[in-house]
Amino acid sequence: MKKRVWTIIGFVLPLVLAVICMLPAFFDNHQAMMGLPLKLTFDGEYSWDGEHWKPLTEADTISAMDGDLLIRGHFREEIYPGARLNFFRNHIGARMYVNGELLAMDIREELKEYGAELHSAFCGKDWMFFFCDGIGTEDLVEFRLSNPHGFGNRDAYRQFLDTLYVSANDSDIMESFLKPYVRPFQMLGNAFVLIGFVLAGAALASVLLKSNISGLLIKFGLLSGLTGGYIMMDTVYLISTTEQAVVRTYGRQIFMMLAVYYLGIIIKDALSERYKKRVSVLLGISCGVNAVLLVLSLCDVLLLYDTQFFWGVSQWLLCPVLAVYCIKDMIADKKKRNVVSVAYILLLGSILLDFTGLGNTGYYQGICSKITFVLFSLFYFVTGAKAIILNHHASVHAKRLEEELTEMRIATMLSQIKPHFIYNTLGTIEQFCYEEPEKAANLVHEFSLYLRGNFTELDNSAPIRITQELEHVKHYVGIEQVRFPDITIEYDIREEDFLVPALSVQPLVENAIKHGLMGLESGGTVRISTYETKDAYCVEVTDDGIGFEDSVFANGQPHVGIRNIRARIDAMCNGTLVIISTPGKGSTAVITIPKEEVK
Repeated sequence: MKKRVWTIIGFVLPLVLAVICMLPAFFDNHQAMMGLPLKLTFDGEYSWDGEHWKPLTEADTISAMDGDLLIRGHFREEIYPGARLNFFRNHIGARMYVNGELLAMDIREELKEYGAELHSAFCGKDWMFFFCDGIGTEDLVEFRLSNPHGFGNRDAYRQFLDTLYVSANDSDIMESFLKPYVRPFQMLGNAFVLIGFVLAGAALASVLLKSNISGLLIKFGLLSGLTGGYIMMDTVYLISTTEQAVVRTYGRQIFMMLAVYYLGIIIKDALSERYKKRVSVLLGISCGVNAVLLVLSLCDVLLLYDTQFFWGVSQWLLCPVLAVYCIKDMIADKKKRNVVSVAYILLLGSILLDFTGLGNTGYYQGICSKITFVLFSLFYFVTGAKAIILNHHASVHAKRLEEELTEMRIATMLSQIKPHFIYNTLGTIEQFCYEEPEKAANLVHEFSLYLRGNFTELDNSAPIRITQELEHVKHYVGIEQVRFPDITIEYDIREEDFLVPALSVQPLVENAIKHGLMGLESGGTVRISTYETKDAYCVEVTDDGIGFEDSVFANGQPHVGIRNIRARIDAMCNGTLVIISTPGKGSTAVITIPKEEVK
């Protein structure tokens, strides 16, 4: 027992001592303060012209659209020597004076100092810092802020004042401070980009497998990838290189343009046919506007960041029209399209809200559109996954159905080639060989064509033209009319441009002769008609034979051929087979093929 106690103490005691040694480090306020940025408070006044000054308060609406801004005053907190003064710079230039002496300026102000124009390579939004050689609470501090843009960053000056922090001369401190703000968006953007790549790979695989969902996967992949790219590029980081700033500026704008454009394409595909052409025209205009703005930026006619204003105006004009079509379609078909219509309207509203700068800070940008993009992308991702699952189930069902159809084709073919029919036909041929050789030769020809038509059915996995099926009927009728010259076959062919399953009409003609006319003392007529109605094509086989009772079609092996024909017509053409008979008057069989199944 004592040995066990000492063993436990030997394991636990070192851990307890280690924790006790670490406690002073955690509770040392001085060390803790050195590891965290300190928020600064600036008291002073501001001026637009250097002559008229106004007290600086948090309630002031200071618009960066009104020109360069001068701010002077004092920090409430002391900045120790060698520290960094951190601030968020949203497409503006900043220089700092202490007691009338220039302390620091960013590269945009340096360009302005030398009379150079602002190049797009130095345009962006990021966290910047100035080194400070110690600033006391009594020192007069002056900031001169300039905005080279005419649009887009209205709240940039206020964001500058709200994000003044002092930290040690170590970039890791500020980056660690910002991570909780930027990491969720960074991870979300990465996830959506990854999903986009996965869907793109799935689309490629579906193309190779000749699946019909490749287009759907490509659309969802593009939407997911562009949404992720937009979120990643719009996330604010602490950086010190202008190259990264311009990459994010270009990337954000391009990804945003493309994401909204391709989202419009997806919405267009979800709308009714009567709206698709109109929406296609509007999307074409939007694509043209995007192209013109990008070309102007590449030619240095317009800074890329400033294209956001004109792009926003185009969306203000185009998106409401698209939203109206969505609302109309939603009213016309609430069950099918109301979700995408409402989602698109929400997306429109979120983009417009972001244009107003609602919710933008030095930590978060474009909050409304990001949230809506994510929700919309998730909706389409779930919809796409559901469609893929349903498509897989449909493929499995189609494969099983194809196997059943093959079995039915074989069963139908075997049911048509009855031994007694072969024996009777061969006997007739033998008799004609002695008495009428020419008729025997014709009968052999018709019989060979009839057999070929039956065996060819084994390879027919798709419907054939009605004219091809009628040719097979004529070969069969030619044999029967040689054996029974008194029967009459009439044709009333008014429509020839549609499809039917192979061996679907010939068995009906055979039934009309065998079970209808053969019961008469002599003669009899079978009439074969094709015609169209408003919604369907029809094949009608009518005889004036003896007819039969409905009980004849009760379940049983002798009628497997009719059951197979009806099943194949349903599976291959979504059609129907109806047989009506009146004892003593005859029978009528009607095949109906819907027009949408054959166009």
